[in-house]
Amino acid sequence: MTDLSAFGHDPIWLIAVKALGVFVFLLLTVLAAILIERKLLGRMQMRFGPNRVGPKGLLQSLVDGI
Repeated sequence: MTDLSAFGHDPIWLIAVKALGVFVFLLLTVLAAILIERKLLGRMQMRFGPNRVGPKGLLQSLVDGI
């Protein structure tokens, strides 16, 4: 049987790093999904996708959120 006495006793800084890592991952994943969707829809409509803010429109979703 496995000893689980150390389970759930992480230091607070490790919990904060894990939470920040998950937050950044989710934020970047959503931004990438929105960018891909906009580029794809732009191609379907025979126009450019987002290309105004940042290099090749990479910051467009972030600016829209702000």
